[in-house]
Amino acid sequence: MVWSTGLKQVPLIESLPSEIARHRNHRVMIDDKLQILRKEKDLTYTPYGSGSVFALGDCAGDEKVPLPALAQVNQTHCSILCYL
Repeated sequence: MVWSTGLKQVPLIESLPSEIARHRNHRVMIDDKLQILRKEKDLTYTPYGSGSVFALGDCAGDEKVPLPALAQVNQTHCSILCYL
């Protein structure tokens, strides 16, 4: 688990492999289980790392349900991840 706070994206997130899918705002794309998504050559998305790599908080975003970068959203993400 990596925890970071601040006003801009941390270098760790910026240095992730290029096959990890990203939004226009550079957030890492996640699914409803907070799994990081990989963009395939046929433009589909599959879980990265066999579904064992997760992202939550301000660095992550779900394209289907865009959420603001707020503490309440981050707390909800933590609760979801605890039950997975």
